[in-house]
Amino acid sequence: MLWWQWTTTMLFVLGYLAKKSKPRKIYPNSKKTGKNDWTVLWEAVTVAARLHKGRFHSFPIRQPYLQKVIRCCELLRRYIEDPTVLSAYLLRDALIFQPTAIYSLSDIFETELLQLVQILMEEKSTLNSCLGSLSRQHSGSTERKVNDNALSRSNSNLSFSSLHHYSTSLACALDNSLNHSFGGIYTREDELDNFSSEDDISSPHKQIEKEISVLSKCIFLSEVLFHLLEWKQLVEDGLMFQNSIRYCEYAREVVGFMRGSNVQLEEEIDQLIEHIENRGTNS
Repeated sequence: MLWWQWTTTMLFVLGYLAKKSKPRKIYPNSKKTGKNDWTVLWEAVTVAARLHKGRFHSFPIRQPYLQKVIRCCELLRRYIEDPTVLSAYLLRDALIFQPTAIYSLSDIFETELLQLVQILMEEKSTLNSCLGSLSRQHSGSTERKVNDNALSRSNSNLSFSSLHHYSTSLACALDNSLNHSFGGIYTREDELDNFSSEDDISSPHKQIEKEISVLSKCIFLSEVLFHLLEWKQLVEDGLMFQNSIRYCEYAREVVGFMRGSNVQLEEEIDQLIEHIENRGTNS
């Protein structure tokens, strides 16, 4: 089950439990609005569903998309004791387009700015392992092509949880983007370093904004790469070629917008797009 399906299911369960219990007014002006837990939760699910639909069917419009993410976080705040993976998923795409949004979201979740950065760092670590394995399996060499069987040609529902082998191919690209750009604020162990006088940073917040922007773009490109690998598998099985071409067009637009943020990931995506298009043309 995909993460968004799992999240939506959990939200509905929470909503059901909230509805069975005695409604609790949560807004200061609740007498005027008349909203209870169930209403707020339903609004949060609606916003999250719209975010998911917009994300995979069209390149998100900057400001309105960001406002929806913040609104969704506000609605879900009542059900989240601390920042969680859910908030990280909502943050991830928004921060690509406006890194300063981290300040608004930090206030909403009543947590320190660096704690939200840490959540994103932990998610990046997971992608490191999964993408390293995927990059080996989609290699064009004969020896590595055999490993494509691990993707299960009959199963299009690939998930990160089924991949446990670590590789430094794409993981290295992600680490390099974080450790060697803008002063190298993060260590290889994904821990936050203190600012040093040698970094010559006029504003720590500006430094963090840059780091968040780089990290978010890398994660976004990594997800695009992952979905392209899924489409590659389907095309090789002779399935859904037209849909794969449409996603390739979307992926090309994403890479074009983020060109220069991570050269290795961009090259991997470009190669996959070319492979999918050529495969479809020759079939």
